[in-house]
Amino acid sequence: MWWRTEWKGSTTCTKLAKSIKLMKLNQLIKLKLYRFCRENIQQFENFHSLRICTFFFFFHHNRNFLHFACFGGDACHCHPFPLYFFLMLRRLSRMSNLGKLATAAAKMSTAAESPENGASVTTGTSETTAESNTTTTKTTTKTTITTTTRAEASAAPNTTKGADGCGEIDMDKYDLLKEGTTTILFPKNHVFYNPVQQYNRDLSSLAIRTFGKRLSAERTLKRSRKGEKATDDRPFMHLLEALSASGLRAIRYSKEVPLLEKVVANDLSKDAVRSIQLNIDYNGAKNVVAQHSNAITHMATHGDEYHIIDLDPYGTVAPFVDSALNAVKNGGLLLITCTDLGVLAGNGYPEKCYSLYGGVNVWGDATHESALRLVLGLVARSGGKYGIAIEPLLSLSIDFYVRVFVRVWRKPVKVKELMSANTLVAKCSGCHSSVMQRMGKMESLDNGGKSRTKYGLAKVEQEFTAQCVHCGFSNHICGPMWGGKLHNKEFVEEMLQELEQTSGGKEGDVEYGTIERMRGMLTMAHQEIEAPLYFNVSTLSSVLKIPVPTMEEVVSALGNGGYDVSLTHAAPSCIKTNAPWRFIWQIGRALAQRSGLDSSRLSTGTAGYRILNGAEDVRDVKDDKDIQEVQDIDFTENAVTKRVRKLRSMKIRRHQVNPTKNWGPKARPS
Repeated sequence: MWWRTEWKGSTTCTKLAKSIKLMKLNQLIKLKLYRFCRENIQQFENFHSLRICTFFFFFHHNRNFLHFACFGGDACHCHPFPLYFFLMLRRLSRMSNLGKLATAAAKMSTAAESPENGASVTTGTSETTAESNTTTTKTTTKTTITTTTRAEASAAPNTTKGADGCGEIDMDKYDLLKEGTTTILFPKNHVFYNPVQQYNRDLSSLAIRTFGKRLSAERTLKRSRKGEKATDDRPFMHLLEALSASGLRAIRYSKEVPLLEKVVANDLSKDAVRSIQLNIDYNGAKNVVAQHSNAITHMATHGDEYHIIDLDPYGTVAPFVDSALNAVKNGGLLLITCTDLGVLAGNGYPEKCYSLYGGVNVWGDATHESALRLVLGLVARSGGKYGIAIEPLLSLSIDFYVRVFVRVWRKPVKVKELMSANTLVAKCSGCHSSVMQRMGKMESLDNGGKSRTKYGLAKVEQEFTAQCVHCGFSNHICGPMWGGKLHNKEFVEEMLQELEQTSGGKEGDVEYGTIERMRGMLTMAHQEIEAPLYFNVSTLSSVLKIPVPTMEEVVSALGNGGYDVSLTHAAPSCIKTNAPWRFIWQIGRALAQRSGLDSSRLSTGTAGYRILNGAEDVRDVKDDKDIQEVQDIDFTENAVTKRVRKLRSMKIRRHQVNPTKNWGPKARPS
C-alpha cells in the first residue's frame, strides 16, 4: 500500500508507481527504484526528465534494456526515448557509480527543460538547503543530494539504509544477526546459516589474519634480497569463499583482515547471491564482490588467481579439491571443512570413505585424527598430479566436522616427498593396537660435501603382519592417509600471539565470540607431538580387564621409558606418544601385576589373555634397548608427567558449550 500512500495526488508518479509494481522484478530492485523516484521527484517534477533519470537508474541495476524501454514508453503513455538517449546510455553504462548516472541524466534533461520547483541540486560532497518543513541529508559520495519531507518520512515503512547509503531495506522481512564485526540481515526461512559454526569462522578469520602478516613479511624479504623497494602494508591479497551462502564469512574476512584487497563471495543459489549482495550493501563492504556461478567452474577458469580459498561445503570437499588447487597461488592458503564425519570417522561406510577420500578410516580411539589425515591425504595426492605439494599449518577436529589450513606450494621437488608422507595403518581387531607402514622412504646422503635426497621403496615394518603380534587377532588395513605433520608449530604460535593482540592488545579491533575455546584448542595443538594417532588410557583397562589407570601413571611410564608424550586436541583422556605398542602393552602387564591380577580371570581366546601371557615373540627383538623396554617399567613421576599435569590443570576449553537446543549440523540447504 505504500505505493498509493507515497505518491497519492501526483498523476505522473502514479503512472510510474503502477509501472514499477507490475514489472517482474524482485522486491529489492523495486524498492531501490521507488526510493530513487521519490527522492528525485522534487528536483525532476517534469516527467520527461524524471523518466530519463529512472531509465539510467534501472539500467545500472538490472541491465535490462528492453524492460525499461517499455517502461519508459508504452507503460507511461508517452512516446519512447529518442535515439540519442540510447546512444548516451551506451556511453554512460560503463560508469560504476549510480550518482554519476543520475547527475549526467540531470544535466542532460536540464539542457532541454529546467526543473519547475527550483530546488537547488549540487554535485560532490555538499548539502541541500531546504525550507523548514524538510529534512536535510548529508552524503560523502559524488551524488545528487536528496530532500524528503517530514510527511513522507512518517508515512514510510520500517526501512533502513545500507552502510554505503545504497537503497532502503524493509527491516520487517529480516532478522539482525551480529557475529564478530559484522551484522547480517538474515531472511526469515531463507538462506543456509549455521550459528554453531561461529567458532569455525572466528578461527578462520584469525588464521587468515595471521597468514596475511606472514605472507607480507615474506614478500618484503624477497624484494629486499633482490634489492627492490620493500612492499608497504597496502592490501594485496585476494580471497575466494567458494560456497558463501549468507555472505557472513566473506564480509567478516573483509572487515577483520586488513591485507585483503578483494573478497569474492560465490554461491550457486540466486537467492543466496541476492542475500550476499544485500548484506554487502548493509555492511558497506566495498571490497566484497557477490558472484553467482558454479564453484568448481569458477575455480577451474580462474587459475592462479587467489591467495586464499575457503571451502566450506555441506558434506565432503572431494569434488572441489582439484579446481581449488588450480586457482590458488603458489604459497597460497587453502581452508577446508568436511562435515561428513559419519563417513570420515565412522566404521559403517568404508567403501564410501574410500571412494571420496581414496582411503579407509581408522576405527577406534584415533578415528577423528584419521579423519584429518584422510582429508590431508586427499589434498596431497590431488596436488601431486599437478606438481603441487602441501604444508599443513593447522588441522583440527571440531565437534561434527574437521577443519584444515593447508599451504600450497608449486614445487615439483617437494612432490617427491609425497610417497614417504603417505602411510598405511594395520589396525588390530582384538587389542586395538596399530602399526604405521610408510609407502616410501627418503634418505639424506652426503656426496662429496653436497647433500642430496634419495627416494626409494619402504621396507615392510616388522609388526605390519596379517595377525597382530601382540594378541594374534587379525589386522585390518586402513588408509592410505597423510602420515606427516598435522600442524606447523611456528604458525600456531603466531596465531596465539595474534589472538592476544586482536582480543585486547594494541590491535584490539576484533571481538571473537569463542575466544576462550580458540585459545584452548590452539594451545593444545601447539603442544602436540608429531607422532601419528593417539590412544585412550582406558583401552588398557578394557582389553586387560584391570582397574583404569590414571593418565599420570601411563605418562610417567612412557616418559621413563625414553619416549615423548602429549595430549591431543581431538579427544579428552587420550594421549599421543612415539612409543611402540609393544612397550604400551608392557605397561599394561605391569599395571595388572601391581594390582595382583593375572590371566586366569580371562577366557583363553581373548586378546587380554594372550597379552598377559606374553604372546609376543621377544626373540624377534633386535637390540638391547628393545629388550630393556619389555623388562622394566618405572611409574616414577618425571618432567613429562609434570608438563602434562600442568597442561591439564589449566582447564583449557576444548569443547563448545551448546549454544542452542538440539544444536549440530543442519539439513542440506534446498
